[in-house]
Amino acid sequence: MDQIQGSGSLVDIVHTCASTTDQEAFLDAVLPKVRRFVGAAVIAVQVPSPDGPLLEHVDGMAVPADGTSVVANGSRSVVLTPDPWRAVGIEHVVAQRLAGHTGVLLLGWTSQAEAEAAHRDLDVTLDLVTMTVSKSVCERDL
Repeated sequence: MDQIQGSGSLVDIVHTCASTTDQEAFLDAVLPKVRRFVGAAVIAVQVPSPDGPLLEHVDGMAVPADGTSVVANGSRSVVLTPDPWRAVGIEHVVAQRLAGHTGVLLLGWTSQAEAEAAHRDLDVTLDLVTMTVSKSVCERDL
């Protein structure tokens, strides 16, 4: 039964990737689905601002934006958990830079074991999200 429910969730993510054309609407729609599918406690996009990084499209656990300046290289990576996130119970953070200066996608789990359990599903869903954002950026810039 779990596999059927999980497959439905992945199909829902794929459908959202295929059907949403506006990037902001896409992130608002897909990120909560991704968070639930991979069992993350929080998902957000860190964007730069003159006053320091801001968090947008936050779903899940309430996390502070202050002190969350996460640096992600071009690939998906485990990053040092920001102290303010650690203070609210997040122990493991994965970061993925999004195309076109969209920001850095952050996912946080309350335990290392939960993050490891999500590894395979995380790869698939983040590939879908990053490809859709890249497509949106290319279409916008043409």
